[in-house]
Amino acid sequence: MKKKIIIIEHEAEFQDMIINSLSEAGFEVMLAKDGETGLELIKKEKPSLVLLNPYSPRLDGFNLLEKLKQDNNCKNIPALILIHLEDLNEAEKVLRLGGATYLVKEELDGNKILNMVNQAINQN
Repeated sequence: MKKKIIIIEHEAEFQDMIINSLSEAGFEVMLAKDGETGLELIKKEKPSLVLLNPYSPRLDGFNLLEKLKQDNNCKNIPALILIHLEDLNEAEKVLRLGGATYLVKEELDGNKILNMVNQAINQN
């Protein structure tokens, strides 16, 4: 059975690269373009991992992460946070809220995404 990954990302340039890399590696990938839709999808699908943008519309990733960690059915789902280089000061907040780690968008490539996803899933 394929492992499910939910991506909550509204920036199209990153959506395609992430979806393609994970799909080609055999993951079932679902996309939400805003935090509220993403949270509903997470609760319904119980994915193996969530990749999210901390600045997603309708419910930002920080609040979404807090809601996940407070939900007994979702609190153990690892979350990787996608941040821009200029937002590195937010990395500490991500980790404090329970995010598994963060990925800098400007440094992303298919191999890096796969390595981080596999590492987070295997640690869980």
